[in-house]
Amino acid sequence: MNIEILARTFEVLEALSQGGAPLPLSEIAQRTKLPKPTAHRLLQALLELGYVAQEGPGGFYPTTSKLAQLGEKSSNLDLRRRALPHMQRLHTEFNETVNLGVLENLSVHYVHYIETTRPLRRMVMPGAIDEYYSTALGRAIVAHLPRAERAALVARTHFRALTPHTLKNKSQIEDMLKQTRSRGWALDDEESDAGVICFAVPLFDGERPIGAISISLPRTRLTPEGRNQIIAALGSIPKLGEGHTTGLHQASHAPATKHIQSNLRPRRQRQQRVINGLPRSIRP
Repeated sequence: MNIEILARTFEVLEALSQGGAPLPLSEIAQRTKLPKPTAHRLLQALLELGYVAQEGPGGFYPTTSKLAQLGEKSSNLDLRRRALPHMQRLHTEFNETVNLGVLENLSVHYVHYIETTRPLRRMVMPGAIDEYYSTALGRAIVAHLPRAERAALVARTHFRALTPHTLKNKSQIEDMLKQTRSRGWALDDEESDAGVICFAVPLFDGERPIGAISISLPRTRLTPEGRNQIIAALGSIPKLGEGHTTGLHQASHAPATKHIQSNLRPRRQRQQRVINGLPRSIRP
């Protein structure tokens, strides 16, 4: 392979990604210091491969989701690698389903799960999608985003009732996110699936949440003692990349003891729940 051509191709991709918006050919050539014919040939090759698109004849060039997915897959694999020991520990301790998810736009994408061996269980597949506002995973992540980013996301949310318990409007979501941030953990109490309760905490790399881990189980299997044990175990997960336990992330306005005690448009297809082979319900 001609290394010079490869280097120029990456220069074009870098110019498009750094532009923050689709760029015309003239600006791409200017940013990369390439002759227009050369820039055009490289763009045509990237068009054929599906990494860029063209908005109208002679128009602007945006990057596509195919390019973004390269980075996402790599990032999610790294997150899974770092989160897996904590997931395995939680699964061993409780033998309940443990999930790992990331936030993408307004949805939670499931990256990995470890399924319970018990007969009643809620199962999702990696790659499945859920609403952020109805799931403990989504709530744990969104509650710990910077204030402006969190407000913008809530403002774009269109709500639909998934169960009779699903929150119905922005005011309820804002109150729930405030409570979640204050105590450090998130709860989904039959708001995503009837009969299923789920607890989650965010995973931090530095000060930003990059994902979340949850434990889900049938409502009928949860005891008050089990609830406290699950919250405490989730709270013992350290920040990723750190060797010491930090407990639940502490919001600046909340005491630490309270915590210990207590970016592509996703497809709008919601995953099917499978519980003993039956969708969306738990039955004895």
